[in-house]
Amino acid sequence: MKVRGIDSIAVRLSLYAAVSMILTVLTELLLLLFLAYIRGKNIFITEQMGSGMRSDVIAAILEGREKMAIFRITSHNIWNVVIIVSMMVLLFLLYYILITRPIVDEVRILLTGLHTMKKGDLTVDFPVRSQDELGEMAAALNEVQHAIVRVQQQERELEHTKDELITNVAHDLRTPLTSLKGYVDLLAKEDLTKEQREKYTRILVSKTNQLQTLIEALFEYTQYYGGEVRFYMKPMNMSCFMEQMTDEFYQDFCNADLRCETQIEQELYVNGDGDKLARAFNNIFANAIKYGKDGKLIRVSVREDREKREVVIEVVNYGILIDSKDIERLFEKFYRVEESRSMNTGGSGLGLAITKTIIERHRGKVCAVSNEEGTMIQVRLPEFRKDAYNAESME
Repeated sequence: MKVRGIDSIAVRLSLYAAVSMILTVLTELLLLLFLAYIRGKNIFITEQMGSGMRSDVIAAILEGREKMAIFRITSHNIWNVVIIVSMMVLLFLLYYILITRPIVDEVRILLTGLHTMKKGDLTVDFPVRSQDELGEMAAALNEVQHAIVRVQQQERELEHTKDELITNVAHDLRTPLTSLKGYVDLLAKEDLTKEQREKYTRILVSKTNQLQTLIEALFEYTQYYGGEVRFYMKPMNMSCFMEQMTDEFYQDFCNADLRCETQIEQELYVNGDGDKLARAFNNIFANAIKYGKDGKLIRVSVREDREKREVVIEVVNYGILIDSKDIERLFEKFYRVEESRSMNTGGSGLGLAITKTIIERHRGKVCAVSNEEGTMIQVRLPEFRKDAYNAESME
């Protein structure tokens, strides 16, 4: 809020002083006229003559003489002057205090709110009553208060996230570590056959790989979540990009006995980091393969939403349906659809959480839907107008 000159406190106080002075003079004049009326004589200019007091001005008028009426301060009227001046000062102060009362009240409200905030109560609201500096200060204090509340909320969320992260990591690390310890103890026995040793060794390798996958995914997630990963954004053809992604996963589709159908509109561009988007869609395709084996089909579509000026990418599988309560939490870290939270499927529970972070860093959105028509993960990214970019470059 920008304070205009006429609304500033300095201008307002000057106007209040002028109004107070005008009211003071008017009050004095009215009071003197009232006293003159009561006494029946003029008390402005007086002179002692003979046996009593008479007005030189009135006498000059009555006698028809043109002479200057001179104000004379004598021992008889000096106290009248002192009284009049004192009354003017008191009246001015009284009017000024009454007129500036709203400003003083506004300052007191701000001070009361600040003392309340100092005690830790951030629910106080500073009312904006004017357009001057005090109103601007109240608005700024409200913004500061809201910023402090947001920071505290973020700190609480980070603290909760940290506690949750520690709990989930401890849970997910304990399972493979327990298995590793158990099989290492078995291998330490001397009465094992060669076949048993080979079997236990293969299991150890599998568990070690799972543990390595979890640790790498955890490290990657913390980097993305903490903003440590730098994104190198540039215009990229999303149509070609998704065609390359489906080609790279061709062998994975075949191994899972899945057929992939694509419906991709050409020449759709986004401003993105190709490596990071590849990581995000790797997780999406891996999830579709993992849970879509029974459906025998994966559909990949890329289209333009002209109304919202977005590129929409959808990956649909027709395998296991996901319950609505699980869909809502699908992109949460460490969340797995399997109630047992088992890592037998090879998942760390961080893949789609990483995907969500990457898409949001591209100012996009990701969501999932699962019903009788299949399980779909939809990604929306802001469209990059290649023609507009070329026009700007030529300029």
